[in-house]
Amino acid sequence: MTDSLSIFTVYKNPRDYPGRFVVRRFEVSVASVEPLPVAVPVAVVDTLAEARMAIRRAHPCAACMARADSDEPQIVESWI
Repeated sequence: MTDSLSIFTVYKNPRDYPGRFVVRRFEVSVASVEPLPVAVPVAVVDTLAEARMAIRRAHPCAACMARADSDEPQIVESWI
């Protein structure tokens, strides 16, 4: 059994990669209150379809969650 959970968040047009889709991974641990970002993006791609494929390669069983109204405007969706 693992003590952390990966969450993949898809961003569209973030400041550090304008005009691109970026997949970032965050680790949620029983030892921390806040999700911890992984330094290197999982993918920097041109389309949402490519971003989703990158998530599927990294975690084939991930399930998509729609964005929440309170999410930053650049967030498209998250996968858990």
